[in-house]
Amino acid sequence: MSVADRFQAAIIGDGYRFFITRKTDKRQRLGIRALKTQIIPGDRIQNRFENVDGIANGLFAERKEFVMQSTVFGFVFWGFLLVYGAIMYAVAPNARTVGAFFRGEDNSGREAHRWALTASIFISWVFGKSVTNAANLGASYGIVGGLAYATYWLSILLAGWVIYRLRRATGATSLVGFLIGKYGRAAALAFTAAILIRLYNEVWSNTAVVGGYYGAPGSSAFIGAALLFTAVTLIYSLKGGLRGSIVTDMIQAAIFVVFLAAVLLLVLPKHGVATLIS
Repeated sequence: MSVADRFQAAIIGDGYRFFITRKTDKRQRLGIRALKTQIIPGDRIQNRFENVDGIANGLFAERKEFVMQSTVFGFVFWGFLLVYGAIMYAVAPNARTVGAFFRGEDNSGREAHRWALTASIFISWVFGKSVTNAANLGASYGIVGGLAYATYWLSILLAGWVIYRLRRATGATSLVGFLIGKYGRAAALAFTAAILIRLYNEVWSNTAVVGGYYGAPGSSAFIGAALLFTAVTLIYSLKGGLRGSIVTDMIQAAIFVVFLAAVLLLVLPKHGVATLIS
């Protein structure tokens, strides 16, 4: 049924018609403004019908195209999470030993390479919420805002220097071991509890970042994406343990560097350094 058919008209003598609109949900969704009750000459009513039909058909076509594009984009966007999970699970090594699962060794007992550990620490520190905060500040205040937050990443070097000094001075192989030897088990337990709180905050904040790309906070799409991302990460982490985490972190660090270089190559030539600073 066309939009014109939704209108009621009654012939009121001398070739004039009484034209009354019917308010329908579909018309309201289309955004067609209700026509006021008015008397229209009979020879003009058909043109009115045709004009309204033309507008409605155009809106219907645009809406249909938009829905189709949104559906395709939705499948691709959600499919990305599934493909990402499948790839990470495939490349994560299967930890068959205690050393592989808890200490990051390979199945032959060899320790992870220092550059692999460096990449893992780097990407674990800056990815997710941290990068999002830097990007948001950069969008609001230019490169100054982004760099202001990014100075926080210098704590990676500071933490590395502190741990190096502790290891050289005390021979400790872990922070928990150092605390037990220096201050007792209660101190180590308190430190572990603080790390657990920080880890919990890290997990929900990073999953919230992923969920934010799929829907508004609290929406079903937001929660679904956050849960799916958490499940994907948990599954490949259970498969590979610390060794799997290091391997997948290396891949994510490489992806981060490649995309960062691509963005810089696309943005800088078009806008220049002065625009980014402003």
